[in-house]
Amino acid sequence: MRPTAASLLCGLPSAACAAAVGLNSYLAASSRALAGALAPAATVRVHVVIGNEACDADSCVSAICMAHALSEEAPDNALVLPVLAVRRVDLRLQLERVHLLRRAGLAGDGDGPAWSPAHLVCADEIDLPALHAAGRLELTLVDHNRPTGPIVSLERAVTRIIDHHQDEGACPWVSGKARRIEYGVGSCASIVAEEVRGSEIRPRYGADLAGVCARDRLEIARRSRG
Repeated sequence: MRPTAASLLCGLPSAACAAAVGLNSYLAASSRALAGALAPAATVRVHVVIGNEACDADSCVSAICMAHALSEEAPDNALVLPVLAVRRVDLRLQLERVHLLRRAGLAGDGDGPAWSPAHLVCADEIDLPALHAAGRLELTLVDHNRPTGPIVSLERAVTRIIDHHQDEGACPWVSGKARRIEYGVGSCASIVAEEVRGSEIRPRYGADLAGVCARDRLEIARRSRG
């Protein structure tokens, strides 16, 4: 049985506040560490978790949550962070995305539709091809299974895939547990929720996952009614 919204939520307002603080601390630390990791003499490996080009709420949440979970297991010489597959200036084009990230308690700047997350890295703020050329890039794809857009030429850096779309057969070397593609599931966030089930950090982003899962269940029900 897949996780329900209720099972993902912390339940207590005080716990929800602590969750937002923990997630913001992780995102702030990872964005600060990125500056050092991009230096020419750096040797740290950069593991980027990235969603699809649409960069909708499902992709954003899946990337953030999966990156946070993977960071708990990363070695000292590796940096794990989510990257949104969109330019910073285009973030505001999807109000649902902005609303969900704000409701999750992420730190940000601006008001209303002009709000922008302070510690999330966008595709135009990191030179992924340069990291790949230096042999220091690792990619986890969420909410898609074939590299497109800003990572179309970086296929060989892909080491993990989590998705709910039809498998296009890209990156065949990613297999077994590293390749979790469940075609037809309502949202990638549902699969991510199962991937991180039991994690000590799961409650920190339970509201995000629940929001996306609930939205997609409602959308599927609407479509079924015609």
